[in-house]
Amino acid sequence: MGLVTPGRDAVAVNLPATLLAMSAGEVAIPEALVCSVAWLVPSAKLAPALLAPEPAPAVAPAIAPSPPPASAPSTQMDAERALLDSARGALAQGDPSRAVADLLHHERSYSKPILGEERDALMVQALVVAGRYDDARARADAFRKKTPTSLFMGTVDAAMKSIP
Repeated sequence: MGLVTPGRDAVAVNLPATLLAMSAGEVAIPEALVCSVAWLVPSAKLAPALLAPEPAPAVAPAIAPSPPPASAPSTQMDAERALLDSARGALAQGDPSRAVADLLHHERSYSKPILGEERDALMVQALVVAGRYDDARARADAFRKKTPTSLFMGTVDAAMKSIP
């Protein structure tokens, strides 16, 4: 039996029909099939018992899923997201002072924030909208130095370009 290279020498077969025919001795086993199922079958001739349907597994007792906790505690991500969403909403409503307050609250509350880059970019936007251009420039410069490859760099750049 020669070496069979998958994709080049492989023979396209209807595997279930071919296996049945081989087990009945009606068809010679193609070399490609022997190589591809050799790890399944100890010999080249398949025993009919191997082709018999397997008995249905015994039904396992149903295990009821545990109910979710009554009030799952918020994760840090959830809490941070809520503050940033509040700041974003304040900006959308034309209240940049409230947005800055929410973002400063976030800054004080999380010494190791998960969403720190997003907060910092949002802060630059809020400061620009509030007309606090010097503060916005300082924050933008710090952002560029701290996170030069941030996905929020475009947001910061756009906010800075909007300063009159």
